[in-house]
Amino acid sequence: MHRRTLITAAAAALAAAAAIPAAHGAGAPAPRAAAAQGTVSVTPSILETTARRGASTSTVIRNTSDRTLKFTVTPRPWRQSRSGAVTANRSRKLGGLGLSAGRFKLGAGKSRRVYVTLGNVPSSGSRYGALEAVGKPKRGAGVNVAYRLVASLRFNPSAGARRHALRAGTASASGGNLGVLVRNAGNTADPVGGSVRITGGGTARNGTATAVRILPGKLVRVKLASTRGLRKGSYSARISLTQGGKTRLTTTKRFSVR
Repeated sequence: MHRRTLITAAAAALAAAAAIPAAHGAGAPAPRAAAAQGTVSVTPSILETTARRGASTSTVIRNTSDRTLKFTVTPRPWRQSRSGAVTANRSRKLGGLGLSAGRFKLGAGKSRRVYVTLGNVPSSGSRYGALEAVGKPKRGAGVNVAYRLVASLRFNPSAGARRHALRAGTASASGGNLGVLVRNAGNTADPVGGSVRITGGGTARNGTATAVRILPGKLVRVKLASTRGLRKGSYSARISLTQGGKTRLTTTKRFSVR
């Protein structure tokens, strides 16, 4: 009987604190993708450079298993839910990118560097996506383990082309916290944070937003403050949202606690 199991080695880039891979500060080591059972890895797991025609970045795929694996490497667009979670959209390819190798075999203990090159700079000035690598062994008896690794692609806008713009939608109390829907109308994936002051019902409360990366064009619920302990009724929230080190939006929203 033949069995094939797909093991996902999700890149550290998909960590919960920042839905889109967090940038590492100066001197900080690049995060590594988790190795599925110690047999495959992609390093670094964040491929990042400035978006310009012909810009290239690369990663090394390693096979430290005891068998040859056939890899297929594909750039994918991200999906992002309103919770901020991101997943690679496996039904689509991310266009405008070239790969030095899309299909290849890696023997046991071997590695290969794969380059990703940007064609023309998109009109948005940036391109964000995932690099998916799926490694499959030759079909044989017993359990055949296939591996899927997902790294992050970031072709960031140049300094002169960076645009920060946020749009706030409905604010609501749910799950014990106040959140506001925020659309990233700019072209960066810089984290969105901020603060809030809640007033009403004879009380006042301050909160600090949980920072989250929002892909350009995507809509995400940004958590602002706990609503636990607030009485039922109507409240006002004075919200300030920051991105790229500056306040980009200040707005007042009404919400209810039920």
